[in-house]
Amino acid sequence: MKRILCGSAAVVVAAILLASCGGDEGSSNQPPPTSQLTKRAFVSNEFGGILQIVDASTDTLDSQFISTGTGPQTIVVSGDKQTSLVFAVGGNVLVRISNVTEATLSTAGLPGYSDSLAVSSDGTKAYAAVRNAPSTTGTPLGVVSFVDYTASTNTSVDVPLARRLVLGPSGAKLLVFSDNSDSVTVIDTATKAITVVPGFDRPVWGVFSSDSSKAYIMNCGPECGGTTASVAELNDLGGVPALGTTTPVSAATVGLLDGTNLYVAGTVTAGTGGGRLDVLNTSGLTVTTSGVVINDGYHTTMAISSGRVFVGARACSNVAEGCLSSYSGGTATIGTPKGEVTGMTAISGRTVVYVVEGGELRIYDSTTGSEDLPAPVNITGKAWDVKQVDP
Repeated sequence: MKRILCGSAAVVVAAILLASCGGDEGSSNQPPPTSQLTKRAFVSNEFGGILQIVDASTDTLDSQFISTGTGPQTIVVSGDKQTSLVFAVGGNVLVRISNVTEATLSTAGLPGYSDSLAVSSDGTKAYAAVRNAPSTTGTPLGVVSFVDYTASTNTSVDVPLARRLVLGPSGAKLLVFSDNSDSVTVIDTATKAITVVPGFDRPVWGVFSSDSSKAYIMNCGPECGGTTASVAELNDLGGVPALGTTTPVSAATVGLLDGTNLYVAGTVTAGTGGGRLDVLNTSGLTVTTSGVVINDGYHTTMAISSGRVFVGARACSNVAEGCLSSYSGGTATIGTPKGEVTGMTAISGRTVVYVVEGGELRIYDSTTGSEDLPAPVNITGKAWDVKQVDP
């Protein structure tokens, strides 16, 4: 175990081992991937304790897999596609995988459960929101774990009730969203300095501009016990972050930026209202399409392929309608009941989107929005998340 000492009381060493389980993925002596596939998607199998490997060219399950430990769920992939991080519920462990060799590189314990992770573009640093972890003062609960694989350190920064986080493209700023808060926490990843920006309305998610200079914040509003759902600019992230233009929308818990189009989805009022999707033009942050009806629930996942936007939710009614919708050309199609959507990824170079619904991996045609295969990919266990790991 390697310990570090920091001058700030808000940064503490997590007494957790960074255990090496393999070599460095940059080694020239490493064997090729066991699967021998060139276009892959990893699927976390919560019941199987493994990452399944899917041939993303043929939509077929490979016989090879990667062991992760008990209960793998959330997957994130580094920008260079060399590394994947997986959170395993059993023991609250962050597992670092080499996409090159399809082998575990190391594990790091977290101080509690996390369903929101981020990874630096080169895969050397990881971040996890741990809502119920003890802080340095004991109350309130909540930290963000910083794992540095190069320095072999694992530290925690106090952020009360930290639930979700988003890392900017440059890797310099980390946005943290806390339960029941009207502020956004901005962390400088190099210094771990914290800036709390007030003036929001139950913010829960953010989407960065391509140059990392600003972010578009999803204000959940009434769905999360606030007042008004909206999208707000968080400006000057390279200097002193500040609240900018705020535009009301139908609902907002998740967003996706495609060029100048910002797609925003949420539920009008938790438990009583239906799902809605709005489209905004980031030039002036004006609404161009408003109130498109989609499935209900708490929306957490979006993907775009062939100009069609897929939106998935958890905690949806899943009775008359399902938890997945797709939007194209001004209208949305709501799927049939198949269970919660916990993972989604668009496959590059193809017109398909992989969606995990109700523990099954399903394939959707992005030109039509319909399920491409008559049955889900045959995974024995329970699929949780899916990510493409090759360009």
